[in-house]
Amino acid sequence: MKRIFYFLLILIFNATLIPKVAGQSIENLVPLTSNPNQMADANKLSNSRTASSFPFDTIVLSSNGLRDNFSYDSHRPDTSLWDLAFTNPPSQVEPSGVYINRTWAIAPVNLGVCTFDGIKWNGQPYVELASVNSTGPADDLVSRPIDLTSYTVADSVYLSFWYESQGRGYAPNTQDSFLLDFNIPAWNPDQFTTVWKTVWYVLGYTPTINDTNFHLGLIKLDSAVYFTSGFRFRFHNYASQCGSNDHWHLDEVFLKDDRNFNDTLSLDVGFVYPPTSGLTDFWSVPHTHYKASMMASNFNVQIRNNDITARNITYWYYVFDESNNLLAPTPYPNLTGAVDICPTYFSAGYMNSAPLTHPPINYSYDQTIVNADSTTYVMKHVLKENATTFDTCATIQKFYNYYAYDDGSAEVGYGLYGQYSQLAYKFTMPLGITDTLKAIQMYFLPVQDITNLQQRTFSLTVWSDQGNEPGTILYSQDTQSPEFNFETPNRFVSYGIDSGTVVLSGGQTYYIGWVQQAIDRLYIGFDYNTDHHDKIYYNTSGNWNQSIFSGSLMIRPVFADQYDASGVVEQRPMTSISIFPNPAHDLVYISGLENWAAKFTVSVFDIAGRIVLPTQIISENASIDISSLKSGIYLFKIIDQDGIEIGVQRLAVAN
Repeated sequence: MKRIFYFLLILIFNATLIPKVAGQSIENLVPLTSNPNQMADANKLSNSRTASSFPFDTIVLSSNGLRDNFSYDSHRPDTSLWDLAFTNPPSQVEPSGVYINRTWAIAPVNLGVCTFDGIKWNGQPYVELASVNSTGPADDLVSRPIDLTSYTVADSVYLSFWYESQGRGYAPNTQDSFLLDFNIPAWNPDQFTTVWKTVWYVLGYTPTINDTNFHLGLIKLDSAVYFTSGFRFRFHNYASQCGSNDHWHLDEVFLKDDRNFNDTLSLDVGFVYPPTSGLTDFWSVPHTHYKASMMASNFNVQIRNNDITARNITYWYYVFDESNNLLAPTPYPNLTGAVDICPTYFSAGYMNSAPLTHPPINYSYDQTIVNADSTTYVMKHVLKENATTFDTCATIQKFYNYYAYDDGSAEVGYGLYGQYSQLAYKFTMPLGITDTLKAIQMYFLPVQDITNLQQRTFSLTVWSDQGNEPGTILYSQDTQSPEFNFETPNRFVSYGIDSGTVVLSGGQTYYIGWVQQAIDRLYIGFDYNTDHHDKIYYNTSGNWNQSIFSGSLMIRPVFADQYDASGVVEQRPMTSISIFPNPAHDLVYISGLENWAAKFTVSVFDIAGRIVLPTQIISENASIDISSLKSGIYLFKIIDQDGIEIGVQRLAVAN
């Protein structure tokens, strides 16, 4: 369900609620209202698997059939199989809004799924102000025209697919749906109108706690009308159109002849999730802080055999440096070519052979300083059968200037309710490393339910450890507010340490976070795929509690001045700068710029990150006309004449 999650802890003899304030749950999660990866890809309407292998608009169904398991790196569909844009009518041409990813599904058939929600191709909601309880047409995935003239009903052509409701997202409501439609040219009254006929659908539902598997859809092309040139099919959903809600996940789409109703398996063996980090806790650490003791003892690798028989496979991993030099080829289970048996998923579930699914890591990264504080390694995981590679998956191990528990993807937003609520994230410095904390990176989310955004300020805070929970405040910086970086897919903003020196000592535990000044929540990105909830602490009543939500906050301590390869924007303090009047309806002014520069560039964004006014060059106390803006919250991004971002200020418009 596209609802804020509220969790209830029920004890057998004494029912006790998770702490609440005036009926509000203290901790809660909310859906995203934009997708940064889709926003970053908005100008890239194709991917590396382009239509070049299919030079004509209509593709011919080959003897191998048409198949897509969505296991490629692009976030957009493969244009050799799927229409880049669907036109109906011509004035509404837009690319498909589906999202190819490896993080949203639970127990997928392959590594990668196609996700349907309420966000369109450019990462923005279809209808920003739509109610979460409403439903409307959202994403679609339309096949390219297919020539089926060489087939008949007797050839037993079937279209199969696997689908899942919710996954790691939000379950569709009962008024939502996921549908499969067919089309042939003869049904279209003219070249501008396409008539689709629904051949299969499922209504929205909330999966049971044990319902984590994908379900099979299998449709026979049982009418002679389908066997023509230009046959097409499409998957589409009805959802709340205000954001990342009502999730359906699609996998393993397969159209082929000579099939039957029992032909349900793809016969492949492969990875289903990206393997875990090579470090015990982190996806990134500063290279100058790295110790060999940080290496994990094993990878966690999940392998699924979709065949009808067991398969004999071997697992290998390879390590490459950032210059693509091979550092460590390592086969498992041993160097003599021994194999292990992978049973079928439908009889035994995921493979549970430790040498292949928990392979030991007998490699440690180079501690030689490369490029100051940063470098990267690529971990390539490979499955082989009889020395033939049949599946690969690569992960990137980062050594930048920050620590990161998260994998860089936010599935939801996390917030605390209550004025002066404290949020603290636990980190322990490695032995022998003492360093100065330079900044704290945060990935705030511009979620749609923000009503008084400009009032949601916080004090950036660092605590010492006291009895395995936050203790003495070592640093506090007033007054900050959540900033949004719309230009990069990472969306992280760096809050610099503006005064004094915060030195963190080796072997000691510290906590970074904030004390919020307003009662309303500050929503920080929350990564479902890496679980460090035991390091998340909150305090609303004088006592510290661990979070009940499994996942990782997208908050990172930074320890160097060098440019960070993640594209983070450095946020400079703006305590003396203000926009007035606020709220406003016609003209506004910016004060407090006299100590910065003579001229400034001002860009105005709506809460979804779109520029809504032309970029202007202004001077101190110059007016900005906002009379054309609709009522709502807007963000004013101010850059000085040297191109340095001073910061972002909020304005409430009442027109």
